[in-house]
Amino acid sequence: MHIEVDNDIVGLEIKEYYTRYTGKHVDIRVKNLYHGSIVSIKGTLNFYTYENDRIYSIPIEIDNLFLKQNYKVSDFNPKHRAINSFAYYEFYIKELKTETNSFKDIRLVSRRIIHTWFYELNMKQFSDHFIGKLKVRYNLVWLKEKRIRIRSWIRFFCSKQVYRVEHKPVVEFFELMFRIAKITMLVVFFILVLLGLMFVIYDLSSMIIEITKLLISK
Repeated sequence: MHIEVDNDIVGLEIKEYYTRYTGKHVDIRVKNLYHGSIVSIKGTLNFYTYENDRIYSIPIEIDNLFLKQNYKVSDFNPKHRAINSFAYYEFYIKELKTETNSFKDIRLVSRRIIHTWFYELNMKQFSDHFIGKLKVRYNLVWLKEKRIRIRSWIRFFCSKQVYRVEHKPVVEFFELMFRIAKITMLVVFFILVLLGLMFVIYDLSSMIIEITKLLISK
């Protein structure tokens, strides 16, 4: 989306563009269209709804905007709902001074727009004719997508790989086997202790019987 307003002295443009990988961008610039330098600009950028209600304002104060220069407006919130839903904007200039003249109360009103929400719903990029800043005749979307995919594959295969067993049935099987081994060891331990006690009792009983026989024989 590209909306601009201007007169013979100053202009303002809003560019709203999308990329598949970085999302939405909003670029607001004040342009010097005068044949000389603009000493100062004091004004406000106002956003309006279709019902002519003002929903957002950005104060603009610029000093020394030289011939054919642009001033990028950065003190605005690009996530504000006005950027997504405004119907038109007004660049109100309270005072503008050049090296020879002074102007007051200039109102530049943009055309109305209709938001289709196309890129919010479909972030796939269909057209790209640029290699860096150089524009070419051919649509390079397919080639750039393949380049990104190949680069991702190369980075994956060249990176250090760490393998872990995270399949739940396998983990649960080993946990079950560990629990069974612990229970088996406890059961064997108790059986050995019980057999040991039985052997001690048997040995003591045999000794008591022998002592009793000796006492009776005497």
